[in-house]
Amino acid sequence: MPQIAQIFTDSIFPLKKGASGIFQISIIFIVITLMYSCEKKPFNYRNKYIGNWEFTTNITEVNLHGEGSIVENTVAYLGLISYDSKEQLKINFLDNMEVYVEVDKNGIISAYKDLGNGVFTSKKIMEYSLKRGGLGAWINYKISGIKK
Repeated sequence: MPQIAQIFTDSIFPLKKGASGIFQISIIFIVITLMYSCEKKPFNYRNKYIGNWEFTTNITEVNLHGEGSIVENTVAYLGLISYDSKEQLKINFLDNMEVYVEVDKNGIISAYKDLGNGVFTSKKIMEYSLKRGGLGAWINYKISGIKK
């Protein structure tokens, strides 16, 4: 049985004895090492959302203290969607306003720290609703974005 294994091994790896055999083993080792060391990072499905976006944000400020008030405003802003250090997406939708979100493979957006949710309906269109504030006073942001 050992002779059959030796014949099989010699037919697959016909190595010569001596220095040329060591050379052949070295070449095989180098080829295998290169095959595994050149492995690329897997494709990140969120790459299609990264870049400059034109955001339109409908802002509703609600204050229930005293007589109460509701103020509505719409703002257009050229913003940016980028990765943050935690591999979440950072959406800069107003001047000095950003939100950190997670996006699943279906484009569903969920807020990291804020009360918000939304969706990328395509790689160039997104909708997101965000609420910031607390008891008696809060701000709602309804954000629509088109990738530039």
